Amino acid sequence: MFWVGSAADFQTVAIVVGGGVGVCFLLEAALWATTRSRHRKLAADYVRLYGPLPEETKAWGTRAGGTAGRLVGGSTGYLVGGLVGAAVDVYNEQAKYRDMSEPQLALLHELGQLKLVQPLLISLFMFGALIGSWLLVVAADILRGVFGW
Repeated sequence: MFWVGSAADFQTVAIVVGGGVGVCFLLEAALWATTRSRHRKLAADYVRLYGPLPEETKAWGTRAGGTAGRLVGGSTGYLVGGLVGAAVDVYNEQAKYRDMSEPQLALLHELGQLKLVQPLLISLFMFGALIGSWLLVVAADILRGVFGW
């Protein structure tokens, strides 16, 4: 965006923004496809070796920690409540994995670490970033004109 400058015509800006968003979408879609296939493979391996994925391990954290934090912390002791809540969450999180073997835990944690990207959402963020950079170019040109830089 800084190469074309703020004096560029609409078509040039549209090509730069559209091309950037298009390339971002294609790259993110390819990443999404590979991550999704890896996630499916790992989940299938887990199901084949250990049975169905445990329901309680699909979501991290507990409501018990937040509740304990509210009860203990009240309106003045949020730090104490937060520490108690975090301790309860850590204890409950460890209790989920107590009866699992090391290979089972490793596979389950690998599954949990895979994050599926969302190409459309990331492309919208890219569009916002390109528009933001365009606004920076316009602002820089205005400041150059005002201060004579």
